[in-house]
Amino acid sequence: MIYADTIYVNSNIYTMKCEGDRAEAIACKDGKILAIGSANDVMMFAGEATEIIDLEGKTVIPGIVDSHAHYYLMGKYKVDLDLRGKNLDEIAEMVREKAKAVPAGTWIVGNGWINGFFPDGAFPNKKILDEAAPDHPVFLQRGCGNAYWFNSYAMKLAGIDENTPDPNGDFLRDEDGNLTGVMLGWTAEAIVRLIPDFTEEQYRDILKSAEEEFTKYGITSVSDDGEGAFTMFGFGNGRMVNDVMKSLYERGELKIRVHEGICAPQKEYRCEMMKYGPEIGYFNDRFSCRSVKIWPDGTRGTRTANMLEPYNDVNQTGKQYYSDEDMIRMFREHDEAGFQTVCHAIGDGANQQIMDCYEAAFGEDDTKDRRFKIIHFQLTRPEIIQKAIKHHIIGNYQFGQFGEDLEGVEESVGEKRFCDGYDWRGMIDGGGRICGSSDSPLDSANPYESLYVGVTRTSLDGKNEIEPDYPKKALTRYEALKAYTADGAFAQIAEDVKGTLEVGKYADFAVLDRDYFNCPVEEIKEIQVFRTVIADETVYMK
Repeated sequence: MIYADTIYVNSNIYTMKCEGDRAEAIACKDGKILAIGSANDVMMFAGEATEIIDLEGKTVIPGIVDSHAHYYLMGKYKVDLDLRGKNLDEIAEMVREKAKAVPAGTWIVGNGWINGFFPDGAFPNKKILDEAAPDHPVFLQRGCGNAYWFNSYAMKLAGIDENTPDPNGDFLRDEDGNLTGVMLGWTAEAIVRLIPDFTEEQYRDILKSAEEEFTKYGITSVSDDGEGAFTMFGFGNGRMVNDVMKSLYERGELKIRVHEGICAPQKEYRCEMMKYGPEIGYFNDRFSCRSVKIWPDGTRGTRTANMLEPYNDVNQTGKQYYSDEDMIRMFREHDEAGFQTVCHAIGDGANQQIMDCYEAAFGEDDTKDRRFKIIHFQLTRPEIIQKAIKHHIIGNYQFGQFGEDLEGVEESVGEKRFCDGYDWRGMIDGGGRICGSSDSPLDSANPYESLYVGVTRTSLDGKNEIEPDYPKKALTRYEALKAYTADGAFAQIAEDVKGTLEVGKYADFAVLDRDYFNCPVEEIKEIQVFRTVIADETVYMK
């Protein structure tokens, strides 16, 4: 007779094997589920040394799989200035105080500003930073990771002035034609590369602190799409993150499961990994590096998302960052080397380009299950959705961003294009696959707020004045949670070991303060996690 190491009893368990499947108790052995079912059946595996844990009737769900986040950046936000939700005066004061605390010439770095919190939603000006920190170079990244705000000191270090060539128009200028200090897209590389890298010890602290931010929400697995990146375009040190993360696992200092994705813009590291091959299931399936992320376009908020037709408020269609030729080549290279391709795409132009290049790379009739994934997959058209389903392309949505994006629709893309997008229902009803994620720390890592948006199709305050038929486009509670558990594991090519609570899979689960499936819908966003368990080890306790 095999006896359990631990048995969790007196619980309301949703296994997510199929809709409505329930259990009362879980027995665990060597980090995996030995038995799950009724209390009587599971207690048969109790031995003298078995620890019995009473969950006091609380609800248990499989560990949340966040299918798109920025793991390294989550920890980095704790080191840099956290500008999320701040107005111009608050940011200026934060920069001013930081300048007082560090020697002259030291870089001041911050992340998370959104111009929606500024007067008239306008982009900021370097003059504010020049006044706050005249003796320090300053780099402040917009929340989307696609716009960067510098002061004059930083621009001078990089040799950027009014006469610097700007063929793509990515240097923002004021009405008099003067540089504002805000840059879009790849143009910021000249400055970003001047920022000193962290030490190995600092990387260790950053990666460990990121784990704390995820596990408090019951998140047990994360897809880190853009290994080591601290801008949208992959600037950073993926090799260092890979090495330090593996050393932390070797020392038992990291517990969360991370599915790493290489940054395509880190060209030398990408080429190195293409030759080396994917790293799969290291440290008892806690670490894999088996995907590559590319950024075909920008974001709607900066008008750099690639659209098929011009934006409503500016006579342009956004940015296309890869030629078809380069995209086709990369798709094939990743596939031949055994890597999953992951694409950022927000505009319908970017999503259409991906479909066209996929078919050019693999054939119009290709139906191979590559676990090819499109992150955001926001502004689409019915024919794009149909092709995604045909080619088994996974739609990696952030439900929470839909709630945020309800603001400012008319001036950017208009109601028609917006309502054709975020088509979760079209993907599911057509037989496609979706997975849920946060895009944290650019947005909140809290999956229960995202689940609320998914099942209501509204903002967090319960509003949707754009779509008259929005309740019909919402997900069921099961569909939304499946996107965050079973289908999240599927997107990581790990459905055999996690995503549902079944015998033989890892004992990864979250204990909640209320019943997700039966609480009033308004309470979904208020759910709190009491305990997070990874491989039968409690890694978070409220």
